[in-house]
Amino acid sequence: MRSIQEFALRSIGKVAPKLLWEVFDRKCVNAGFDVPKFVLTFDCDTKLDYKVLPFVHEKLASLGITPVYAVPGQLIEEGLTTYKTIAELGAEFINHGYLQHTVVDDERTEYISTLFYDQIQEHEILKDIKKGHNALVECLGLEPQGFRTPHFGTFQSLSNLDFLHNELRELGYTFSSSTSPKYAYLKGPFFSNKDILEIPVTGCPSWPLGILDSFNFRFSGSLKFTPEVFESEMKKAFEMMENGTLKRINMYADPSQVYDWNGFFESVARFAPFAVANFSSYLEE
Repeated sequence: MRSIQEFALRSIGKVAPKLLWEVFDRKCVNAGFDVPKFVLTFDCDTKLDYKVLPFVHEKLASLGITPVYAVPGQLIEEGLTTYKTIAELGAEFINHGYLQHTVVDDERTEYISTLFYDQIQEHEILKDIKKGHNALVECLGLEPQGFRTPHFGTFQSLSNLDFLHNELRELGYTFSSSTSPKYAYLKGPFFSNKDILEIPVTGCPSWPLGILDSFNFRFSGSLKFTPEVFESEMKKAFEMMENGTLKRINMYADPSQVYDWNGFFESVARFAPFAVANFSSYLEE
């Protein structure tokens, strides 16, 4: 049944994206969401991220945006001074595992993923989650409430989520944001599983099942998905939010992929009137 649903979503998304957004809007209304809200999350997966983060965080703050940060514990330890400063400014951090799972050269010409939860044993996943949790507690003095798996869409089958959410519940977590946009149309802006609220990332206005992120539109080398197209999609998303037909946007990017991209900051700045700084506010009606 799940494969039939996903096939239907893909087919509709290609020929009638507006229909999927109407489905999502109805699910938002059913969830009691009326006031539009926007949350920006940063996955800080490489060493380049904490090098540019002070500038990026300050720039966004000046625009009225405070991101939520998902950082592997190993990189928190390496960039401790930076991440401690950001945490002291009140930014929310969510557990992103411990091991660094992406490497990139200094010129940002190649990003290589090095760790996928669907390719390692369950005991290794559990170890990574717990070490990531401990890094946030011991390095930043935070008790994380949320989690994000490395690499969207690679660990999100129903059995994957059952395992993940069971473990997060045992750690006392309340939410996860580890799923791709398809779940937004199947389940809504969030759904409960094993007492964990799962919050899918938001899709693109023109390609509802595609993620509106910094890598695909700037570093994938695609002729279809370019920085200019990203900026156009962000404008469409803002117009949908402004007219009330898109009540929730959960967007993510990487700081090292946007710090020198004026179009990114200009695009995000539009959403300041709707911006929230944490997932707790995002989930409020």
